[in-house]
Amino acid sequence: MNQIGVKTATFDLWHDEKLMALLNERVKFYLCLDSYGTGIVDLPVHVLEMVVGMSDELKIDEETKQQFREDIASAETNRAEYVTYQCF
Repeated sequence: MNQIGVKTATFDLWHDEKLMALLNERVKFYLCLDSYGTGIVDLPVHVLEMVVGMSDELKIDEETKQQFREDIASAETNRAEYVTYQCF
């Protein structure tokens, strides 16, 4: 069993409308959250790679894009197909 590492909040995506629409379309993001917008969401690595590749179109800032790159690299190191995020 892999341990879920907890870091401080690294980025806020709620105002990135295009990104959130894409995530909801691809992985039904909002269905993983409760009525308060909290929950745990597993995002497939291939979707995160797509997001990084579309970062200009999605208007994702460099800091967020770098965090996604680090999360992808960590998943690949651990041979994981998903990256788990705690949303609050």
